[in-house]
Amino acid sequence: KQWYQRRVAITAGGDYTFLNDMLSELSGYEAHEMSAQVEYDGGEDVSEGKVHFVMSEKAAYDVHMYVQEMKTLLPLANDWIATGHSYVNRIFSMLNIADSLYLLNLDMDPSEIHKKMRHLRINDIDSTYHQNCLVDQMHSDEPDMANMFFCKQNDDYDAATINQMYLTYTAQSEACSTLGGRDRLARYIKHDWEVSECQEPICERSLIRCDYDDENKECWIVVYAKSIRKFKSETFDSVKLVDENDVEFTKAKKKKVPTATLR
Repeated sequence: KQWYQRRVAITAGGDYTFLNDMLSELSGYEAHEMSAQVEYDGGEDVSEGKVHFVMSEKAAYDVHMYVQEMKTLLPLANDWIATGHSYVNRIFSMLNIADSLYLLNLDMDPSEIHKKMRHLRINDIDSTYHQNCLVDQMHSDEPDMANMFFCKQNDDYDAATINQMYLTYTAQSEACSTLGGRDRLARYIKHDWEVSECQEPICERSLIRCDYDDENKECWIVVYAKSIRKFKSETFDSVKLVDENDVEFTKAKKKKVPTATLR
């Protein structure tokens, strides 16, 4: 089964980066692999919030088309926000009573967030829709329609030369103890981890497992790597992997997997 990625970008006046701590901890949940962050442009006094989800085809399509429709209804959307704002504080209060925010390891004052978002007004909203490709496919360079990107056959794919493996690591780290910590480690492994022999577009990496042992304060992770070239035996042996607190992970073993694996 193929999954689909959805990205939504929302632009609003003012500085809303105070939401990043909460968004960071809410990100990374395996059911939808959410990632969210707010960036602020002080010169323009504008914040841009970006949200990324992985969903089933129908769910991703429905949400994407809804956002595309909302692009033409921004005045109405802002009226909805103003009307519904009086209910925001009640919702946060209910979550606090249920200990939901505590279980997510969030330390936040709902009344403060309610106050800071009182004058929220959206300037722009947009979304993109990406199909997750099979191992013998590649992404299209241009959208087929309405910001929708689909996969096409990769003519350079050769089943005899494609290489894939699992890499297992452990560390006395708390990176996997929260959803946000898992998400930040996943983004680091995919985009920022310096592996000279495994760089896009020839080679790709992703975090597929991130477990935390609360008793021993230890993380156990599995990294998936695939390349259209043959992996050298020492490709990952001398590469250092650390979490956001510079705690180093110890590599255990690697295991080749069937070429039918979907990523």
